[in-house]
Amino acid sequence: MRRLLAILCALSTAGGVAALDPARAAAGSPTDFTGDGKDDAITFTKGSTNDVWVGLSTGTSFTGGVKWHDFFGLPGEATL
Repeated sequence: MRRLLAILCALSTAGGVAALDPARAAAGSPTDFTGDGKDDAITFTKGSTNDVWVGLSTGTSFTGGVKWHDFFGLPGEATL
């Protein structure tokens, strides 16, 4: 039996976080973190830092990584 997984993306707004959008994931852009139609790159570090780094797409390359979150997925936590 084949199991299908979905990735949902919620964009940040000035007042919080937008609603999860399953259609956005179905469209093939679960890694478009800025809503500009370009897939961005994301890296999760583990160990003593547990940070989230994002490199935004320019359409032909990626910008330098910028830390978007400190202490994400600490040891003993389940990251989903």
